[in-house]
Formats: sequence, structure tokens, C-alpha cells
Amino acid sequence: MRGRGGPSAPRRPPYRNCPEAKDVRAVDVEAMVTELLADLIAIPSVNPCYANLGSSDAGQYGEGRVAAFVAGLLDRPGFEVSIQPVVPERPNVIVRWPGADGSRKLLLETHMDTVGVGTMSIGPFSPTITEGRVWGRGACDAKGSLAAMITAMLLLHKQGIEPLVDVYLAAVADEEHAFRGVLELVRSGFRADGAIVGEPTNLRVAVAQKGVARFSIETRGVPCHTSQPENGTNAIGLMAELICALERELSSLYERRVHPLVGRPTFTVSVIRGGTGINTVPGECKVDIDLRVIPGQTPESALDEVRQAVQRISEGWERGSAVVHDPFHADAAMETDGAAVIATCLHHAARNHGFHYQPEGLPCGTDASKLVAAGIPAVVFGPGSLQKAHADAESVEIEQLTAAVHILAETIAGFDP
Repeated sequence: MRGRGGPSAPRRPPYRNCPEAKDVRAVDVEAMVTELLADLIAIPSVNPCYANLGSSDAGQYGEGRVAAFVAGLLDRPGFEVSIQPVVPERPNVIVRWPGADGSRKLLLETHMDTVGVGTMSIGPFSPTITEGRVWGRGACDAKGSLAAMITAMLLLHKQGIEPLVDVYLAAVADEEHAFRGVLELVRSGFRADGAIVGEPTNLRVAVAQKGVARFSIETRGVPCHTSQPENGTNAIGLMAELICALERELSSLYERRVHPLVGRPTFTVSVIRGGTGINTVPGECKVDIDLRVIPGQTPESALDEVRQAVQRISEGWERGSAVVHDPFHADAAMETDGAAVIATCLHHAARNHGFHYQPEGLPCGTDASKLVAAGIPAVVFGPGSLQKAHADAESVEIEQLTAAVHILAETIAGFDP
């Protein structure tokens, strides 16, 4: 399936052309996947990290109820369901569908948690179907992908189509916060020959994504009474000067560093804290930084560049100092070879269903980087738009949702590493 002249076709014909697939084509896939997605949306699974930003209803938080639903749905002959503890009442659900060759594996991975519901303009857990879309929290990020993956597996299994390799579904916890679900999966020793990570990509195949380093920068001045500011050094003023100079320096550096799929690194000041009272010159100021890195960079190397720039800038101050703290969150960038079997197989499936294949990159992080770091070739694919993820009126197109089922089913049936 590899070659210099572009992706070659999978050895098995598309599942839709298999004689045993005739009943699959007759099934109302749209109704099946739409109903399943509505059921998933109706079960709240807000990541607990959002507990202080929204409803105080404890029943909204955690993946436990969705995990139980998914496990119960797939607990049937032909599938092996296991629960993998991650944190209390927030497990992963791992489902194995044995194939013809148990020494090889395909992983379908996505997450069960959602962001908070805060200012949503629609009922977050009362799914509605209108205007050709399914609406509700998690509709596209990422319960739409979960519904499509499950539906594809059930359709193929029902028709007796045996996959060439063992197929695993991993519905994981905590993607929206600390990635503890996928990290536990790889820590357990799980490996596969290819993985599809379900996230909203408008059914495009993403083979690269940015990484991130999140850290704090602190300036320290000399506090004093505001009636005599000349006796002190304003830490907020130092921070303003530092950030302006830092953004100029990094912008010049990043303009020369462009990845063809994900673009440039970005440096964003997202939180600022400083001062103790209106009549006191502030002695301390701290900002939180979101630094997005591209393939070829590491969070550590990008942070070293920031440290060096901060040192150069602050050396010119008569009074005051600046310090760059160690990151409180770091995630590597990811890039998978576009000629990898999982990418070419998904490409052919998408093309067979009328979708033009063009390798894409994502500006955000997903579970895929953790899988790639563990040696699992991974791509990101799923129904829905990233612009609708986390939105006050989150939704996914039913047409994309249905197409995702067929594309995934064909990929499952044809994956032959």
C-alpha cells in the first residue's frame, strides 16, 4: 500500500462491493447513527475540570454513565468489552472485535467527555434534530465520531463481514483536560498497526497537528504607595513592556518557521494577574501563556527560546526581574506519514464515497499525538466542523455523520497493514 507514485489501492475491494454487504446498503444508516448520537448527547459527560464554570449539578460531570451505556451497547456475541480504570468513576471502554489475523490491530479511538455547558443557547443534553443537523453538547466533539465508529462496527458485524485484523474501539476519558484516558491506554501497553482518532475534521484526514506548552511568566518589581510611584517599580508595567518586546521577537522568529499543513507557531497571553490594591504600586504580575508548536519543534525547545528572549529583554531593566516558570501542561506536535497504511486506506474509502482526499493539519491538540509517540501511526478524522466544537449551539451535519459511518466501515473492512 506504499509507493512513490501515491497511495495504492487496498487489496480487499470496498466493503460496499462485497456480496455480503448488500444488506448494509439497505439499512437506514442515517436513522441508526442519528438515534445513537441523540442517545449519547442525552447522557451528560462534562469533564469535571469545568465544574467551577457552569452548573452545580454533580450528575453532569464525568464519563461514567456514557461508559456504561457504550459498554452495554456492545456487550454482545462477537465483541469483547473491558473497562479500563483511569480515575474513579471515569474509565475507558475498550472493545475488541476479533479479525482474521489477531496479530495485527486497527484502533478506533475517540473521547467521551465534553466541555462545559456555561452559556449554551440550546438545551445541552436535550438533543434536537432539525435543519439537517443534530444539536447538543458533544454533537461534533466528539460524540458524533463515537456514534459513527460504533455504528460502522455494528453494521459490519451484523452482516457477518469479518475484518482482516483485530479491530479495537477505545472510548476514552479526559481528552478535554489532561488526556489521562489515552495516556492510560498507551501506558497499559496497547499498540496497534494504525489508529483513527475521532474528532471533527469535516471528514478530511488530518495527518499533522500542533502541540502546546502552557506556562507562566512572572515579573517582580518593588511595591510602594501610589502617591510616590517613583519609589517603586511597577511589575505590571514591566510585564507590559516584556510582552510587547517578546511578541515582536517571537513573531519575527515564527515567520521563518512555517509547516505546510499547520502553519506557524503561535504565542498567546491568555490570563493576567497582578496588583493587590488600587493604591499600591504592584510588586508582582503573572501571565499564563499558550504556546502552540509545530512538527519539528518540541514544547521544551520552544520554551527554551522564550526563556532566552525573556532574559535578553529583562537584562536591560534598571530594577525588576522576570522569570519563566516550568510548564504546567505540555503536549507534543504530531505528524504521520501520508503514505502510512492507515492514511491510504482511509483516503481510498473517502474517495469511494465522493470525498476528495487532501492531507490536512489541525491547529489544536488531540489524542493522536500520544498514540504517535507510542509508535502507533494515527490520523484524525470525523464528522463535524472544529468551528462548531465547544460552541454555544454545538451541532453536526447528519449528512456528514452518515457518510462517516460508510467511510469508517470501508476502512475497517479493508485495513490490511
